[in-house]
Amino acid sequence: MPMNELFLPVTAGAALAIGFGAVLLLFFSLKRELSRAGNRQVKIEEALETIDRRHRELAEKPEPPVETPRSGLSPGKRSQALEMHRRGQTPAEIAALLGVPRNEVELLVKVQRILLSKV
Repeated sequence: MPMNELFLPVTAGAALAIGFGAVLLLFFSLKRELSRAGNRQVKIEEALETIDRRHRELAEKPEPPVETPRSGLSPGKRSQALEMHRRGQTPAEIAALLGVPRNEVELLVKVQRILLSKV
């Protein structure tokens, strides 16, 4: 019997074993990946449920009323501040004397300049 005929069943069996091993490897790899994907799916669903629950809580909660900020300058203080500015006092001095924020006085002076420049 020639040598090729003796090795043919052995090589065929080896190729079959290698193929079967590759199939098993792919099967278990796929099974592991499906398990990981399932775990990720569960985590995503839990996160979505948490977001949905929080959204419902916020939707049921009444909005707090919005308060419009009021100026620190009453009409009387405004006119006093403008008069003091006409006399040459600085916004810092006016703010200190009237007890109002300096930026309010500076804004009042800027607005007054704009209004006077348009007249």
